[in-house]
Amino acid sequence: MAKDKRNFKRPLHEACSKIETQPSMNYLIFEDGNIVATDAHVILIQSLYGHGFTESEIDQLEGKAIHREVFKDILRYDHIEVVDGSIVAKKGKIKVNIKLETLQEQEGDAYVNYKSLIDSASNTCNVEVPIIGFDLNLLARIAKLTLNDLGQVEFNFKGQGKACIVSGIGCDEQFLVMPCSLNPL
Repeated sequence: MAKDKRNFKRPLHEACSKIETQPSMNYLIFEDGNIVATDAHVILIQSLYGHGFTESEIDQLEGKAIHREVFKDILRYDHIEVVDGSIVAKKGKIKVNIKLETLQEQEGDAYVNYKSLIDSASNTCNVEVPIIGFDLNLLARIAKLTLNDLGQVEFNFKGQGKACIVSGIGCDEQFLVMPCSLNPL
């Protein structure tokens, strides 16, 4: 019955912020056929096709959002599908209907304009960077979240102290990672 199993392939809620004072970053959003999550240190953008969703399901998810804790709960189920704009999660005889939200922009808390950040970083030429610092915990999170079964990614450095685009090799995903300050010992 392995054929009947289908769910998100990675714990993508871990790319969201846990800080409740930034409520929009506690959500994963569905936009342009992708699922997007951020905590302001890493932006995750993955194609929903990579998680096995059909074109019809992707269309139904467009413009919707799901809170990180609800997403985390969904991972407990063996099979999910999108029906009438909701996620139906099943495990054995248990069936749960999860209504998705439309992310409401709250004053001063709009969802991160990730497209302009990615475009800005993408339109900057790659440069040789003599030294760049990354928090290893962020890189470990990317390793855990990538859809690339080979565990290989490509780093495109855009300059000293600037965001780095990390792309999965052989899969449709991108991460934007912020460098960190290097403190001399």
